[in-house]
Amino acid sequence: MVMITKSHNWIGIDLGTYNSSAAMKSRKGSVEIIKSLGDKTKSRIPFMCNREQYKEFPSFIYFNADGTLSSVGMESKARAHQEPELVVWGIKRLLGKTFTELKESGELERYPYRIKPDRRNGQCLISIGEKSYTPVQLCAEIFKKIKDDAKLQMKEDTDSLIVSVPAYFDPIRVTPIVEAARLAGFVHIKTIPEPVAAALAYNIDVTARPIKVIVFDFGAGTLDVTAGFLFRQADQDSEFKFHVMKNTGDPKLGGIDIDDRLVRVIKDKCSIENLSALDLAKLRRVAEIIKIRLSEESQVQEKFMCGSEEHCVQVSQFELQSAMEGRGTEKNLLEECRRQVMAAIIEAGWLPQEIELLLMIGGPTKLPCVHDIFKIIFNSNPLVLQQLNEFYCGSEKVDRMTAVSIGATISQDLRVEDRVPHGHGIEDVEINEDSIVLKPNILVPRDSAYPFKSKTYVIPWINLNGLFEFKIIQHVPKSEIQQFGYEYRFVGIQKFSVRNSTTCMIAIQMGYNANKELEVIIKNVFTNETATYVGVNQSACIGMNYPLNIKKPPMISKAQDIKKVPPAPETIDRFLQWANYAINFVQRKHDNSPVQQMLISQMLDEIRLITQRREAKLEWENVYNRLNSLIWNANTKGLLKQEEHTELVNKLSEYETELFRMNMR
Repeated sequence: MVMITKSHNWIGIDLGTYNSSAAMKSRKGSVEIIKSLGDKTKSRIPFMCNREQYKEFPSFIYFNADGTLSSVGMESKARAHQEPELVVWGIKRLLGKTFTELKESGELERYPYRIKPDRRNGQCLISIGEKSYTPVQLCAEIFKKIKDDAKLQMKEDTDSLIVSVPAYFDPIRVTPIVEAARLAGFVHIKTIPEPVAAALAYNIDVTARPIKVIVFDFGAGTLDVTAGFLFRQADQDSEFKFHVMKNTGDPKLGGIDIDDRLVRVIKDKCSIENLSALDLAKLRRVAEIIKIRLSEESQVQEKFMCGSEEHCVQVSQFELQSAMEGRGTEKNLLEECRRQVMAAIIEAGWLPQEIELLLMIGGPTKLPCVHDIFKIIFNSNPLVLQQLNEFYCGSEKVDRMTAVSIGATISQDLRVEDRVPHGHGIEDVEINEDSIVLKPNILVPRDSAYPFKSKTYVIPWINLNGLFEFKIIQHVPKSEIQQFGYEYRFVGIQKFSVRNSTTCMIAIQMGYNANKELEVIIKNVFTNETATYVGVNQSACIGMNYPLNIKKPPMISKAQDIKKVPPAPETIDRFLQWANYAINFVQRKHDNSPVQQMLISQMLDEIRLITQRREAKLEWENVYNRLNSLIWNANTKGLLKQEEHTELVNKLSEYETELFRMNMR
């Protein structure tokens, strides 16, 4: 009998779009790669070639026909080419994105399984058989698989996780990863940018003098580029730090995008049309193998079956490069790589010839056409050119497929400073004599380190009905403005009410917690009225350009004639009765959750203290604030189903029209 002990050791996980890996420190202090246990199907992966490198945990999930989960990992990847409609992969590309956004960009066309909009938040639901799953739930299954295998291998169970996230992920996309980890049973969770983790894994021989480093992380789903300083602690030679200066990247550029282009090349060469889901899955696998082989061969040939016909396709490195450059107005994938590297260098205030170390992570980095990008960028930097030659000759100090999970594990003993490339704030209002101007008020600047808290901003205007709505906006990085054509992005609305609108002072504070999640605190300075929101619960991300000028409507009556109408006592009674129902409902959902969350527990305790007072009827505005915040956070934490959240929000909106009324005389 093997004894499993509870451990305070941390596991490092690199959650990948196509493959994941994990590492953990042994009792002797060495870092061990976690192996996928009980999975004997590697030899059954179609077209497996000797040159192919893969991580231990492919991010593939296989379901039974009725929608129940069957397996996670290598066996699921083998099934993807037999039953593609029952195998889910590429989930990381869906996190934090709305269904509309993904559909309009063509992102959903590559997936053979069914994806539909989640009416709760506008994001995605994956439908298999009779069941539907959110991307968060499916990522949690990958985490569970890794956690279980780590427990068997290391003979210890851990609830502490350091998970790598793309450096370019904003808080909107980091929050779902943290929630998936909680759902998988992890209690203590830290995040680390993937390029930073990779830099730590290399254990570079550096001194206390900071050296300028570029980390180029080209994975299956995303491209991340980080510019930063790497240096040893002056008083601790065994410990080094990585100070991030700039994160750039493209969340829609990775190995699967190269596969998309190669699929088209194969279809054109073989005159293939009208592919079934099964044939498309086979073709994607052929494209993946061709991409891998072209890392070392100038020209490759692959035979495959499509329908009842056998095909043989030959693809050269030149044809791959042409496919990556695109047709017409298509994104030039190679130029985008070059542009993101230069954006990181320029926005860090550096020059290409000043870079002292280039680290390259991810499978596509081995492609010769990617090599050519760096020969152009660093043509006047002999030090980096020498590093490139060593890299492409096979002199890798660390396995680039496991470097991120190793670095994440190492980071538990180090202090790493990271920065969020996006800024966040609110849409503010400026009232002039004949116009109203809507303008951005960025409380958290771009490239802020996290954790971070902004200064408290006092709203210079009031809303006489006592109900305030704040539009949360995101300030996009400079490198993204050219790509999308806007500088700001609307990401959600947060509400706040006050008891006395004529004697209130509303203050708002924003920031990032240790997990890179956005936190917003709204309060009335004159009272104890307050609301806290964690994460962003948006139904759509809309590009915005400010300022917006609106013609001021003619005054219907004098301001002193506009009065707030107190709600009828019976309305307050009905609202408080329903509020107690909603509180109890969320409490039951929280009690049945596999992971108890302190934020929700605290909110439940605080709102009960108010509703159980005798004077609760006099504090209905405070109850509204707390309840609105509770529903928001319960939803972002994954406690509510789609229809449950919709029902609660709609009912609360009905009461808003009765509770916050104005009378013009």
